[in-house]
Amino acid sequence: PSRNLGARISQGELIFFLDGDDLFNREHIFICLHQMVKDPNLHFVQTGIRIDEAISPYWKNAIANSVPFNICVRRWCHECIGGYPEGEEFLALRCEDAFYRVLLSRYFIGFKIKRETMQHFRYPGNALDRQMEKFSKPPTNEAQNEAMSAQELEAFPAIQKLLTSKNLELKQRLTSWLNQLEQ
Repeated sequence: PSRNLGARISQGELIFFLDGDDLFNREHIFICLHQMVKDPNLHFVQTGIRIDEAISPYWKNAIANSVPFNICVRRWCHECIGGYPEGEEFLALRCEDAFYRVLLSRYFIGFKIKRETMQHFRYPGNALDRQMEKFSKPPTNEAQNEAMSAQELEAFPAIQKLLTSKNLELKQRLTSWLNQLEQ
């Protein structure tokens, strides 16, 4: 909810998100803005993330592709998605950021900047800390379910249903916009 509130009261065309356990390096905003101005067809850019923990390369890449703090997104894309979901299902699973990034990547044009322009820290109890055991090893076939509590496993089907519903809604909305542009 705080990310959505911040986006609503902000005034710029481009939105950045920053959590309390993250730090933008000095060049982060400039590099993102430069890429967005250089290519106005981009809807979002993503940078690399520095994590000073011993984690598997697979998980480091998965983290970089699912968190909110290493992206710069155009406001209209954020609004089209409907912001970050705030339903009860997401309180249990804590996957609103991954849900948002799936939709963003599926429907909008992004660009990945490999340079690590921000840092994600491990603090007691934060998402990185809670999942360090999983992140320290390569994934198994059961990795998704291994890391979920009973409450999270119970919420997962509802989130999959919401993703299906949101996909349909976005396809219809974007098709309608395209049809209006062609007329």
